[in-house]
Amino acid sequence: MVKVEFRVDSPEHGISAVFRARFDIALKAMEQEGYHLISFSENMLLRIREFERHSRYINQLKKHGVEDGGGGIVGIYHNIPHTISLGNRVSESVVYIPGDGRYITKNSPAMKRPEEFVAAKKAGRPFYIIPSEVKEALEDSVRVPYEFPYRITEDKFKDATDRVPVSKFDKDEVMSFCFRGSYGGISEYVKILRKFDIKSVPVCLHEEGHVNAQEQPYAEQLSFGGTGNYSAIWTINDDMRGYFFQGPLDRVVEVKE
Repeated sequence: MVKVEFRVDSPEHGISAVFRARFDIALKAMEQEGYHLISFSENMLLRIREFERHSRYINQLKKHGVEDGGGGIVGIYHNIPHTISLGNRVSESVVYIPGDGRYITKNSPAMKRPEEFVAAKKAGRPFYIIPSEVKEALEDSVRVPYEFPYRITEDKFKDATDRVPVSKFDKDEVMSFCFRGSYGGISEYVKILRKFDIKSVPVCLHEEGHVNAQEQPYAEQLSFGGTGNYSAIWTINDDMRGYFFQGPLDRVVEVKE
């Protein structure tokens, strides 16, 4: 038995909790406790609500001159413990197909075979997927271009081709796919990003040369970067956020390996 600690940190008690455990173990703990791995759109909903909840507190901190470490509102936000605006894994996956392209999918192959996904990661090799898994993944997916066609006006990112300007969110296919069905629509999230002074969001996935060098299609579980990381779509974060459950704030659950 493995003990998995988790903490509810939702702005509305009992909606989400962070599980800190290996991918497959965390999924078992979530299922056992009535959660599921959060999606991009669900995560966005919580960020909007969290910001609404904490905005008055943040404004008071700013009014009284609280030091933010040079990070502006992001720096102040990190003074709030267990914030939902930190990064975590989500239920969506990216599928890479050599000679074809890369796709974000709602049908994650890693969620179907979590133990094998973990084993591949541990061995330092790609999590290869078979043709039937590729077909299922592509049934609910969006192609992610290797280079986005937008002109980034920020000096810091003016030559970047892996970013989507916040002003283009409502028309961009990738962002629309990831955040579809969200509370208040994408426009509400755009307002939050702008309050954090985030002007463009990076999509950090494997590049074309790396993908085409692989022997067969493979997949990786995605994560949603924190506001301090421009709310990136990438595979960096390891914390697992479960969504929707009514229960105490702090618990421990035992899970069989």
